[in-house]
Amino acid sequence: MRKSYLLATHCFVLTLFILLQPSCTYHRGSLPDREFPPVIRVRSGMPEEAGIRSELLKQVDSVVTEGIRQGAYPGCQVVVVKDGIMIYNKAFGYHTYDSVALVTVSDIYDLASITKIAATTASVMRLTDMGKLDLEESLSTYIPLLADSDKGAIRLVDLLTHQAGFMPWIPFHRTTIQDGEYLFGIYNDHQTEDFPVQVASGLFIHKHYRDTILTHIIKSDLGPAGEYVYSDLGFILLKEVIEGLAGEGLNDFSDHHLYRPLGLSTMGFRPLDRFEPTWLIPSEMDTLWRRQVVHGTVHDPVAAMLGGVSGHAGLFSNAADLAVLMQVFLNGGSYGGEQYFNENTVMEFTRRQFTAGNNRRGLGFDKPALNPDKGSPAAYSASPMSFGHSGFTGALAWADPAENLVFVFLSNRTYPDQNNRKLIEKNIRTNIHQFLYDAIYDAKL
Repeated sequence: MRKSYLLATHCFVLTLFILLQPSCTYHRGSLPDREFPPVIRVRSGMPEEAGIRSELLKQVDSVVTEGIRQGAYPGCQVVVVKDGIMIYNKAFGYHTYDSVALVTVSDIYDLASITKIAATTASVMRLTDMGKLDLEESLSTYIPLLADSDKGAIRLVDLLTHQAGFMPWIPFHRTTIQDGEYLFGIYNDHQTEDFPVQVASGLFIHKHYRDTILTHIIKSDLGPAGEYVYSDLGFILLKEVIEGLAGEGLNDFSDHHLYRPLGLSTMGFRPLDRFEPTWLIPSEMDTLWRRQVVHGTVHDPVAAMLGGVSGHAGLFSNAADLAVLMQVFLNGGSYGGEQYFNENTVMEFTRRQFTAGNNRRGLGFDKPALNPDKGSPAAYSASPMSFGHSGFTGALAWADPAENLVFVFLSNRTYPDQNNRKLIEKNIRTNIHQFLYDAIYDAKL
């Protein structure tokens, strides 16, 4: 009874917090006071060290294994960090449904759209702290080519919050095949000077096709500004902004400034350059376009056509490394005695930007649903301060400052067919996340 009362009270307070936010439309310049946890490094430990009973986490095991039994995904990794202690780090199932290769905690998954926060947004934050980037500036400030287009006046803050008017995506790969055959001059079966960019094993795209993709995005229809529409297109352009300011590729900049200093050995783009295929989890059996198992190259078609590095997809990691990066955000940018981001930068990017309308987003980061009764990537009990992102391949990373909690779930629900939506329909990730809050509340009784 007390547990139910506590949960109900908690949810009421969270809802009240949302409803009583000021009616302004944009938060910047009005940061509230907020304390971040002490500077820490994530360490492994027992749940009891974080005040949680170990037996309660067995519910997580049950939900995960039931998802495998129902065919929601062949295998997965789950990591939970509470108060800086990694109290749960487990792998389940197999790489594929043939039940040959067991998933281990060191195996590497395609993070899909988690790339948007773990690479692109993180790089924007870093460049902001370096004084090289201003969120109030327009795209044409950093990409002069856009000056004469309707994309030129788009503010970076609107791009990052998915209200710049971009359409959700463009299926570029479909325009490169006709009647089941590749159109002449776009692909080659081996790497040459004219076809240097690898899309998949034995498939290379023409060196100028990147320009074709960017041109189509620049000329694409633009919807009403200020209307929330989740889109990949703005983040593809954001990569161009980052690389122009950084003087190096998004993959190299994020590696030099984040992944390598943090010791995140599995996190990065183009994992086949660093790991044997046996470490990498296949993401799909693509019978229509790539005509092969997508294994070690990015699942997202546009990111693949861009050579595996894009602002919206392309990043790979295991769950433990991703959890450490989420802990860095949770710490206000500090980790192991180093300050990777300014505290105010973290606070600004991870908060909801617009209090009017239906846009729940932070800058790059996703946030809980505005109405807790409606669907959200996060658990019902996730606080309004929490933030994270999901990924199309079946991934979720979420951090909550209210409970000093990090949750990461990685899977390849897209294997062998990306149309498999059981993981989503059964709310498996969200249900696991909620079990964690229930375990925390139980410890408080």
